[in-house]
Amino acid sequence: MQKTIAKRRLATLAAVSITAAALASPAAGWTDPDPQPFQMFRLFTPEAKLSADGRKLVVTGMADCGPAEGVVQVAVSVLQHEAFAAARAFSKEQACTGAEDTFTAELTVKEGKPSFTAGPVQACGMAQMRNEGGAPDYDFWCTFVTLVVE
Repeated sequence: MQKTIAKRRLATLAAVSITAAALASPAAGWTDPDPQPFQMFRLFTPEAKLSADGRKLVVTGMADCGPAEGVVQVAVSVLQHEAFAAARAFSKEQACTGAEDTFTAELTVKEGKPSFTAGPVQACGMAQMRNEGGAPDYDFWCTFVTLVVE
C-alpha cells in the first residue's frame, strides 16, 4: 500500500515537472520581455581586512545590477568555524547603474563573542534590489574569503 502511494506521488511529481518545463519554454511564449544586456555578478573580493584585535572586518565585493532594478543593498554574514566567530552587517543602499557596482560592508563582532583570526572564513551575501515600485528581488551567494590583518 505504501509503495503504491509513493509511486503515485513520484509519478505526479514527474508529470508536474514536465508540464511546468513545457509551459515555461520559449516556444510557449514564456520569455523575458526585457532581457538584460549584461550578466549579473555577485561576488566578494578574495581578501577582507581584519583589525589587529580581530573585532572588526571590512568586506568588499561586486553586486552588479541594471538601472531597471533600482537600488541594491547587500547583507553580509561572515563565519570562521575554527574560532567560532561570526559577524553580520549591511552595505549602504546604492543605485543600480548597470556598470561594475561595488559594495563595502563593515562588520563588528558583538560584545562577548569570539574574535576572528587571520585566515579563511566563509562569507555569504544577500543582495536585495528594489525597483521604483518597491518590488524586491534577491540574490544569495557564499564563498571563502581570506582575512588579512591591516
